[in-house]
Amino acid sequence: MRYSAANITTVLMLVFTLVVLVARFRARPDTNLPLIYFLAVFGFHFTYPGQLNPNVVLAGAVSSLFLRFEFMTGWLRWILRASEMIVMVHLAWTFYDRSWL
Repeated sequence: MRYSAANITTVLMLVFTLVVLVARFRARPDTNLPLIYFLAVFGFHFTYPGQLNPNVVLAGAVSSLFLRFEFMTGWLRWILRASEMIVMVHLAWTFYDRSWL
């Protein structure tokens, strides 16, 4: 493994992704941590272009924003939460794959 700014940042984003995944199960749905996370993901995406799929990042951010505001319940909330988890697992897998270059 080569130590560079890109690799260290990718490993930090992997750790941040895992922290947010765990916190999403334990914390209340209206927490701001996923919004801060997706802000960091957007920053990573614009700093290192081509590393992440922009559609996946945008889908996760939109689902996180919809979950932040509690105006929906039932099956729609379940679908948004599942889509956010799928996006975060995909991003964790991508960060893991990119960190060992």
